[in-house]
Amino acid sequence: MNRTPRAALTATAMTVLLAALAGCTSPTDESTSTERSPAAIAETAPAVDPGPVTLTAADGAQRYLDIVCANNIAAGKLADAFTAGEAEWLNGGAPDPGAVKTAATDRVALNRIAIEQLDDTYFVWPDTVAGHLPHIRTSYMAELSTLNAIANAGSYEDAYYTTWPEMPAEQQAAAQEIRYQLGLSADTDASCVGHENGLNALAAAKADRDAALAATAE
Repeated sequence: MNRTPRAALTATAMTVLLAALAGCTSPTDESTSTERSPAAIAETAPAVDPGPVTLTAADGAQRYLDIVCANNIAAGKLADAFTAGEAEWLNGGAPDPGAVKTAATDRVALNRIAIEQLDDTYFVWPDTVAGHLPHIRTSYMAELSTLNAIANAGSYEDAYYTTWPEMPAEQQAAAQEIRYQLGLSADTDASCVGHENGLNALAAAKADRDAALAATAE
């Protein structure tokens, strides 16, 4: 019987050993991979700032526009809805109040969201405007009764004759005073370009932040 030379056996053994070692150090081996799982990344993600966060004048300016612009635009739509049916009503007609009621309903929702943002103590506003912001909140709150009445009006005429609350002088001036102190244009239309959906974005960000802070506290 032929026998395999010892040298040949040794060479074969070395080949097997090297192959095994190569397999153990393969970069595709999951046990030695340097890639991190999504769970591991989440565990080391920066914690949410618990606040309060002090706003600079520039940050306050952008936040203020995000809060008020959606409501300014909605107020314009409500005025347009009234105007669209006014001529017909003045001539003895009975215009459909649907557009007016819808616009008022939208403003009710926006007023509530804006009030929630103004009440958010997570942010500290610049001293120059902090005393004026409560006037904005008060005006939104005061309008809710009127807007609800319009939203539930049985006719265009009922909606048209709904009484709006009277605003004190300092309350009427508050918006422009805030704009002046934050370096914003007095033009409420031009300055709102780009902030049309700002209020909804703020609401979504607040919901995410509150959820993250609640989870951290658990």
